[in-house]
Amino acid sequence: MKASIVVLIMAGICQPVFADECQFDQEARVERNIQLKEKYPGSYLIENNLVLVVPVAEGRVEITIGGCEHYGVSVELKTKIGTKYQSESELMALIVRLARSYSQGIVDTNILERVIKEKQWMQPGPPRAYLLNYEDEATFEVYVWRDDETYVFGFNYYS
Repeated sequence: MKASIVVLIMAGICQPVFADECQFDQEARVERNIQLKEKYPGSYLIENNLVLVVPVAEGRVEITIGGCEHYGVSVELKTKIGTKYQSESELMALIVRLARSYSQGIVDTNILERVIKEKQWMQPGPPRAYLLNYEDEATFEVYVWRDDETYVFGFNYYS
């Protein structure tokens, strides 16, 4: 019983610290996104300035960098053209292109290309979801899904 009370007290004490760290991270993300906006002409910010949207010929790319518990990047191509990346090789080539162009160096594309070339992944979920064996201490997910008429091709990388 005493151990439970100590755990609850410690959790209560630590929670504001984690909240402050997370709040600081959110502020740093906004500042970084404002700077990144200058790198991509025509780009704009959404979701309280936490997501950078870059218009591209195929649709738009959404970039989310940061996180509270895990640091990483999420990049998604949202497009009306769903037939272009139907094969596994086309999809993985797109993922490398998105990582190279939009991950701001967070993703090591040399590692990514090797993992893809050697097909080091699992497909634990839907047919178009992949869990890449990128690094021991990191997670790299590739996914495809459809929202009404919009196709989403993207990845999440975090460590």
